[in-house]
Amino acid sequence: EDFLHRVPVECDEIQALIKCGAFDEVCNMTRPAMLWRWNLLQAGGKNALPGAAVLPGGAKTLFVPAIPHDATDAALAEMQTPEYTIEQKLKYEREILEVCVSGHPLDFLPRNGEAWSDELPGLRGKRVTLCGWVVTYRHVGTKNYRNMMFLTLEDQRGVYEVVLFPNVYDRYGGLVFETRSMRVTGRVEQDGQIKGEKLEALKK
Repeated sequence: EDFLHRVPVECDEIQALIKCGAFDEVCNMTRPAMLWRWNLLQAGGKNALPGAAVLPGGAKTLFVPAIPHDATDAALAEMQTPEYTIEQKLKYEREILEVCVSGHPLDFLPRNGEAWSDELPGLRGKRVTLCGWVVTYRHVGTKNYRNMMFLTLEDQRGVYEVVLFPNVYDRYGGLVFETRSMRVTGRVEQDGQIKGEKLEALKK
């Protein structure tokens, strides 16, 4: 409640802060329970300005006290609201913060002996397969009016670059728009960049 009294924020900003875990360390409620209580408090507001984040009525806090003071507190104390799954947490964190703080997106996807990004300096000239999370990508047109793509991917140990030349781009480039987690196969160039040969979606 100290935050709400001190900082002028909008309702959707409070919801975003809850979803991305900004209040995790100041209460023992799950993110869904905190969000549910916030929405309940807002629904009970009488004189709030449109969009303004306030604690309506006699509400003293966004969080459930150890000893319930009213029907809302009592209902929340008894309600079992499961925490978001780790996948849901990562999804909201990516959407709101543009970075994952509860883990890495690849932590929960299968590996099958793929190389790590920090091993690439010792694999120059060799054909490798890595798992990666797409950080950025950009298209480049060739003089023959074909497309190629440069990808920046990361795994739990670092960042690496992949280039898809036109023939490979024509076959696999569309996958970048369908998923950000993928398995990359290609040859490591002398500059450390990977000349991509194949992309596959990583799934559980």
